[in-house]
Amino acid sequence: MGFHSCEHEPCLYSGLHNGNKILLLRQVDDFAIACQNSSVAEAFLDDLDMHLKQPLKRQGLLNSFNGLDILQSSRYTKISCETYLRKILHGHNWLTSTSTPVSSPMSTDHSTLTNIYISKGPTCEIEKSDLELKMGFKYRRAIGELMFVATTCRPDILFATVFLSQYSSNPAECHYTAVKRVFRYLRSTISDGLHFWRSQEDFSLPFTPLPTLHPDNHRVTLPVDNTYNPLAYADADWAANILHRRSVGGGAIFIAGAPIIYKCKLQHTVALSTTESELYAACDVAKMVRYVRIVLKSLGINISTPTTIFEDNAAAIAVTNNERATKRLRHVDIRHFAIFKWVQNSEIKLHPISTHNNPADSLTKPLPVQLYNRHSDTLLGKRPPICN
Repeated sequence: MGFHSCEHEPCLYSGLHNGNKILLLRQVDDFAIACQNSSVAEAFLDDLDMHLKQPLKRQGLLNSFNGLDILQSSRYTKISCETYLRKILHGHNWLTSTSTPVSSPMSTDHSTLTNIYISKGPTCEIEKSDLELKMGFKYRRAIGELMFVATTCRPDILFATVFLSQYSSNPAECHYTAVKRVFRYLRSTISDGLHFWRSQEDFSLPFTPLPTLHPDNHRVTLPVDNTYNPLAYADADWAANILHRRSVGGGAIFIAGAPIIYKCKLQHTVALSTTESELYAACDVAKMVRYVRIVLKSLGINISTPTTIFEDNAAAIAVTNNERATKRLRHVDIRHFAIFKWVQNSEIKLHPISTHNNPADSLTKPLPVQLYNRHSDTLLGKRPPICN
């Protein structure tokens, strides 16, 4: 039918049908279509059915797709996994639990975190089974359930999930307790998800209330959103792991007010300074930016201006924008200096941002409740973007 798949996303197609632009997402035998209105979609499906042995089952306006709940309203589209979470929590008998709700997925108490770092669980299979029976759930299975939630629509639990997944081989009781805390947080925020905002209100869709922000005495300053040009955030927690002192890097790329891709990663190299760890994080986010720009180009959306990466480390910004390494960075792997070339080619640029406004901060470490809530509101797209 003349449609072409994206260069790096073979299940995402774009093309024209009767002069109308259509995007098509295919996952096995499930299809999701994005176009101007329902009549365009119906006409396309009529022609598509002619190429199939059996006609597609049509479900109208998209409200679910492969485990995700999708709410399309006049102001925004919300992607969540409330149905999946209710099923998981019910399976663990936690949906109606009387345990106290928590305001963040991880504790910031120093002794609790140290205990998680240094504790080692049983290695004997019998002892492992006894601990599993005592705690009432399988650790690996719970981590897998959290990983699906974190990677699809809940970046606010990504750090906690990645952090706790490192102890899947021999979890101790404190690791089980920490996983339970993440589920307690999800139970109290079960309806949260990613909010992608429309540039203009669509009155053909139902009106829904605006998302509720956490109370905060700090005014978050959002950058101006140029609709299709992605905005990125990068951050690193230097020498975070007390056992091997490797840093944690995190980043997110936003379009229409919410992240379309986000990442939390334990860095491979032990950074000798905050500048070095932040440079590694910025380079990882820059690679994500280049990937997103290529996908957008495949969809017919050409980005002519550099994509801004907001970074809260002045030294890392200075090194990158000056396009040369300092004497203190001569030992850094040469591949991380590829970011200099991307700056020179006007693909990206680094821009300073306050740590208090950088949502990537919550992708690298546990945070106090107020700061965590501030960043999670931004990560979930609850703040309408400021558009040109």
